[in-house]
Amino acid sequence: PTALHGLLNEYINLAYHGLRALQPGLNVTIEREFDPAVNLVEIAAQDFGRVILNLVNNACYAVQSKVRDVGLGYKPVIRVRTRDLQDRVEITVWDNGPGVSESELGRLFEPFYTTKPTGEGTGLGLSISYGIVVEEHGGTLDVQSVPGESITFTITIPKAR
Repeated sequence: PTALHGLLNEYINLAYHGLRALQPGLNVTIEREFDPAVNLVEIAAQDFGRVILNLVNNACYAVQSKVRDVGLGYKPVIRVRTRDLQDRVEITVWDNGPGVSESELGRLFEPFYTTKPTGEGTGLGLSISYGIVVEEHGGTLDVQSVPGESITFTITIPKAR
């Protein structure tokens, strides 16, 4: 049993401070909307932490790239939300970065597929995350995107394994 919100906070902060170390002047609003009904969840904490770290790292990368493309009028936001679904928990990671195209959307969980430039991504993060959520935790990992505006990753996992 793991206090989910504590784990989320730890890995959100780790990802964000990693971004700030690489881009000291970049300011991103990180919104946390945690459902107080969510408490302990039976997860492999370190493995699940890798999923959150990957999703938030990707969100940081996305908003950082949009800052370079759009400039000063853009306000980067990453939102992590939890929702109690009785015997399951939903976790969403949303960002207002560039999103992905419809053709890229269907390939995001494929091993070695990346939307990042050569040398900046291995294409393994989402594939590994999918395996941890679906195969190890019996959950689902879905993605929706509005190209040019946002992307949302939705994890749903059972509270008990």
